[in-house]
Amino acid sequence: MVVGDNKISSGDYVENFSILVRREDGLGERLRAIVQGSYLANYLQLEFKFCWPSKRFASEFHAIESEEKIFASHFLQKHFLRDLPKGFKAYLKVSQNNKIALPLKLDELLADGFKGLYFDDLDVRRVLKDDSDPDLSSNLAEAFQKIEFSDQLSQVMNTVQTIKLSNKTVAIHIRGGDIVYGPYRFFQHFQDKVLPLPIAKYLLNTLVSQGYEPIVFVQDEAVKNVFKNLPNIRLSSDFLKETYSNLEQAFFDILLMSRCTQIFAGSSGFAELAAVISGQTVQQSIQALSSEEITSIIQSDLRKLPAYDNFQLAFAWFSYTLYGETFLTSDKIDKALKKAQRLDPDNQLYRVKRVANYLAHKLPKKAERLLEEIIENVSDLDNPFNSEFFKILAKRHGKKFGMRKYFKLFINTKKISRPYTLICKAYIYYISQNFNACNRVLRKFEAINEYNLGFRKCYQLLSNGSKVKN
Repeated sequence: MVVGDNKISSGDYVENFSILVRREDGLGERLRAIVQGSYLANYLQLEFKFCWPSKRFASEFHAIESEEKIFASHFLQKHFLRDLPKGFKAYLKVSQNNKIALPLKLDELLADGFKGLYFDDLDVRRVLKDDSDPDLSSNLAEAFQKIEFSDQLSQVMNTVQTIKLSNKTVAIHIRGGDIVYGPYRFFQHFQDKVLPLPIAKYLLNTLVSQGYEPIVFVQDEAVKNVFKNLPNIRLSSDFLKETYSNLEQAFFDILLMSRCTQIFAGSSGFAELAAVISGQTVQQSIQALSSEEITSIIQSDLRKLPAYDNFQLAFAWFSYTLYGETFLTSDKIDKALKKAQRLDPDNQLYRVKRVANYLAHKLPKKAERLLEEIIENVSDLDNPFNSEFFKILAKRHGKKFGMRKYFKLFINTKKISRPYTLICKAYIYYISQNFNACNRVLRKFEAINEYNLGFRKCYQLLSNGSKVKN
């Protein structure tokens, strides 16, 4: 096997050296990783291994069960590892720019006694040389067919094959779950996995007018109620002839989606797996629309006061601001974010975005007033940085901060008359481990006792922390 130029090509078989994949998220992403990992191991003539962490078992948003309920015992005996072995310390890791970073060359790995390469994220199209496998799509589909599933899921596979679909049947996956209703709604870097309901409705109407027969795949009961009575549209649940567990129903949906001639979705792993199974690519339908068209569609639909639940309405208004960020006025963005905030008052992401919107549009006084309101009204005045507002600022996506694109807006603030914006600036320096810069900001303040309690607590915590770190 040859490793070079951050790419891999096939070569001689290497005994006792494995490709190992390990994901902790949803069923779609986990199974997609297994498909890609098993394909890559076979292509490179290596052994294939995978882990199946118990994280998210019994989650209300993910249909994840133990490995024994998903895979056949023979398949587990051959490929499953309970924990990541020490011999897999050296691994291929996908960096943020989607390029492969190799810590060591293969001959060095072998010489040092390593047992394999570990992937926590894997897309073989980014790993293999461009011309390595001209039949990559069909071979990935074949790799899925070689996975040995439990009797329970094998029966589901057989059932799906009996369903008759026309060549005009298309799938629309409307992901929601933890991104709309759960903790991931606090972080905007997952938003592209979800189609906002106004966009989904627009897409459905367009497809029906073109003679297609859409099947809507939905995981949330509240969203099913939106689409179940629309003409010429079927839900995936309409095809269920028996009562399924959450796992069986999720697997049923993935397989039924894979049998549709086209798949329209966001960037969800669920839809991506269905596309891999069928040798196609997900149609990122929202990318065919301009940002102006998207905001217009969302606003037009929401003005009709549709019967969406509060979380979906909040997500739609937030999506409106994301797609309109570069051209909507500050006032329009703020009004939309205020609506989202009223609908989902626990979500401090909307307040973070309101502050960023004010700063981006050169409205520092409005940003300062909102920051004062936020900081002075946190529930834990002993440590305001435990509040959701600051947690959102500090949350990382991989190695990078999820809100880093907005950090410069705070950092550009210099006036001492903007103390709350400056304390956020100092905090950003602090979490970025730039303690000298943090201290330079803090030194601007002299008569600290003149400020309110929330500000004083922030100042004390940053001052004590940065001195210790320095």
